[in-house]
Amino acid sequence: MRTLVILMALFIITLPFTSCTQSSTTDTPITTTKVTTPVSIGDMAPDFTLEDLEGNLFTLSDFLGSPVIINFWLTTWHPCSEEFPYFEDFYRNKQASMVFITVNRGDSLSALIEFVGGNDYSFPMLRDVDNSVSPDYGVSKIPTTIYIDKEGVIQVIKVEAYNSIAEIESDLASIR
Repeated sequence: MRTLVILMALFIITLPFTSCTQSSTTDTPITTTKVTTPVSIGDMAPDFTLEDLEGNLFTLSDFLGSPVIINFWLTTWHPCSEEFPYFEDFYRNKQASMVFITVNRGDSLSALIEFVGGNDYSFPMLRDVDNSVSPDYGVSKIPTTIYIDKEGVIQVIKVEAYNSIAEIESDLASIR
């Protein structure tokens, strides 16, 4: 019994330091009525088309034949923005055939523009404004990063922030 109480206490203490649950800039949870089965490692990545901040369309299937990394995030969750410098370093030095995109989970366009304006990020930031893509990938906590091989198969699902470029490189090895 004492062991159970200790384990429960540790769980409660560490819970705030793990990945976050969804929230938006208004602190209202993002919800969806779309019922899907979340993907798992070994599944084909669901196709989607989303706009970036400039209105350009990105369709995942256009990148079939190239490894793809997708990072789901929010501007309001600090761990998401803390990992972005590592992603920027990775993006600027990645192989030409590698695709890296971020998918924002519902922040307003003005919030995204304000966020980007204070930073020098060069990677594509896509907007999942109606929360139509995130459920297909089983994203219930952020940040979540999905690694897809060149055949379109999911190889890694990471549900927490990266703390170094070395962590990204380690997961990247699974799709090279």
